[in-house]
Amino acid sequence: MTPGPDAPCVSGLWSAVVAVAAAAVQAGARTAGVARLAAVQTDPLRESAHRTLVQLHLADGNPAQALRQYQTYRALLRAELGLEPSPHIHDLMRPLLKSARC
Repeated sequence: MTPGPDAPCVSGLWSAVVAVAAAAVQAGARTAGVARLAAVQTDPLRESAHRTLVQLHLADGNPAQALRQYQTYRALLRAELGLEPSPHIHDLMRPLLKSARC
């Protein structure tokens, strides 16, 4: 039987991935995107991973990719849990969401 996402070994590994990604983002490293992408794939409902990917796309000058990442996360969250993304990620996207409506 495969351990679930809350199993100590999986949880510890995920925490390590997040810590490495956060440190890389603070250092300005592009490898953070790889680590956060792995985190998104490991736990697709984890907003912090999606938020960091959005930030990296914006920092790289890729607003369309940032918007796509946000929309993908929002659709998944709605479908799986019937929830909306938090104000934290929405605030990052507010300028792009306004311009997308125009």
